[in-house]
Amino acid sequence: MNKSFKIEDVASKHSLALAKALQQSSHYNNNVLDIKGALGNCIFENIKDKNLKTSLNALKDANSLRPNVVLPTFRNYSRNFTIDKNFAALLAFDYYYNQLMLINEADLKTAIDKPQNGKIDFNNVPKQSLKAAPPAGKSIRKTDHKDHNH
Repeated sequence: MNKSFKIEDVASKHSLALAKALQQSSHYNNNVLDIKGALGNCIFENIKDKNLKTSLNALKDANSLRPNVVLPTFRNYSRNFTIDKNFAALLAFDYYYNQLMLINEADLKTAIDKPQNGKIDFNNVPKQSLKAAPPAGKSIRKTDHKDHNH
């Protein structure tokens, strides 16, 4: 929203295909998410944080969801991006995909590594990284939680 990255540097061909399909859907009008349509209303009504929901719905009702107006609100609630899927969806649908709709496939710079055999195994759990060892000469004391204040 504040032009800190170029969408063509991070978007994939698949994302572009999704953007082009959304562009043709009833959820967009002139490359802009219809925030008062079914998808927009669903997203706005299901934002988890009560204060954020109230702020965004007030801006929506006042037709003031322009980036320069809403960016401070987004910055104040940036910690919610990862825990509130509706908030993340709002950002994706209203600020990512509508910009991606304006890009041609030839402008994309992101290369996607395909699996060698052409298939992705969603049941393959990546190995977990090893935990850091305690500093030399120190040991980690196991506790039964009686020393803790909980």
